[in-house]
Amino acid sequence: MEMYLIIAALVVVIIVLVLRKSPDNINEQIRKELVTEIRESIKSFSETMTNSQNVMVNMQNTRLKELSGQLSENQLLFQNNISEVLKSFEERISNISDLNDKKLEEIRNTMEQKIKVMQEDNNKKLDEMRSVVDEKLHKTLNDRIGQSFLIVSERLEQVYKSLGEMQNLAVSVGDLKRTLSNVKTRGIIGEVQLGSILEQILSKEQYEANIITIPGSTNYVEYAVKMPGDGDMPVYLPVDAKFPLDAYNNLIDAYEKGSQEDIDSCSKVLETRIKSFAKDIRDKYIFP
Repeated sequence: MEMYLIIAALVVVIIVLVLRKSPDNINEQIRKELVTEIRESIKSFSETMTNSQNVMVNMQNTRLKELSGQLSENQLLFQNNISEVLKSFEERISNISDLNDKKLEEIRNTMEQKIKVMQEDNNKKLDEMRSVVDEKLHKTLNDRIGQSFLIVSERLEQVYKSLGEMQNLAVSVGDLKRTLSNVKTRGIIGEVQLGSILEQILSKEQYEANIITIPGSTNYVEYAVKMPGDGDMPVYLPVDAKFPLDAYNNLIDAYEKGSQEDIDSCSKVLETRIKSFAKDIRDKYIFP
């Protein structure tokens, strides 16, 4: 369309240029006729161009309709193809899912069988281990029991020997008790023990044995410790081995019985006896 307009414009320009270059002697009537023809030609050309334009518009509309129809058909065909593809894809997914389920079921069955076999094998091994352990425990227990009985027998033998020694010791203790029941003998033993104690804690020059501490007296004290005095004469501290063993044993028996009355009574007797011994030592051996 634009090309036709350009051609028409060129034609008009050419005619104008021809008219301008034409001689002045050209008849005015001819000029007018020529202009009229040109106008008619232009009008005809314009109508032709309009018709051509209409034809082209109609052709374009027709083509557009055809293209629209083809596009709709192609779109419908594309949708159908998409639907078929989706359907095929769904079928394949369904088949894959079924196949996976089947394989999973096979794997599950295989695993269950293997686990069952392993459990049976483990149970069998556990039974074997239990048998071995029971056998070893039984053997070990028998050995330990035998060793324990042997040890117990040895210990019992030692106990029997100890009992024999204790019986001998009891006899010796009984003999010693009978010996200590004699006051004189008990006094001699006390003197020996007192001498041993003084010998361990003092030197020979620090004490005297069997000495008269009061001038003109005939009472000999068992031991006397030398203390510093006035002048050359020392002051003697008399030590006598005396203790009321019978009164002390009675007090111990009263404590074992748990009788408060007996405990009080025996305590008073022991206190009286100790004070009596202290007064006797004071009167016989103390020289103020």
